[in-house]
Amino acid sequence: MKRRFLEFGAVRKSGKSNLQNFGEALCCLKEQSVKGFKMKGLTEHLEKAKERVLNKGKISFDIDDDEECLEAVKKDGMQIEFIKNPSEEVKLAAVGESGYAVKFIKNPSEEVQVAAVQRSYFSVVMIRPVCEKAQLAAIKESAEALQLIDKPTEKVIIEAVKKDKEAIKFVDIDSLTEETKELLVYLV
Repeated sequence: MKRRFLEFGAVRKSGKSNLQNFGEALCCLKEQSVKGFKMKGLTEHLEKAKERVLNKGKISFDIDDDEECLEAVKKDGMQIEFIKNPSEEVKLAAVGESGYAVKFIKNPSEEVQVAAVQRSYFSVVMIRPVCEKAQLAAIKESAEALQLIDKPTEKVIIEAVKKDKEAIKFVDIDSLTEETKELLVYLV
């Protein structure tokens, strides 16, 4: 069975002593429970949490399955920040709720990148490196996304100019091949 760990950011980022953090962790736990986490065996979790706080300065809870993680990110995609090693399904649900959640996903797959920019083309700025499919998906949403993409491929540039001739102002003409330059002149 997979194990997931949920860290509470209020504790992790507070910079206070471990005992102060534990009190804040309890408040944070209540807040997180309201946001959709179902904590079973709460006293066991609190004992484990107390031990972790005293040892590491942060608190985490074991989550036995992806269902609880899915439930959390469906309500607030940004909660993925607190899930270690989320499954692909959880990642997709998170960016489906908020494209900006991709910011907290390490090395997002091509599918996750595309889903994020389809939700919000602006999230393309949070992905490094951006795959060509995600670049094209961002351009499909808005040709202005071209200005947000670091080193767009020539195919992406052509699609952006096809969609909106004004996108040419975001193109570094010197970096293009002669063939692409000729095509852009034709398109504009």
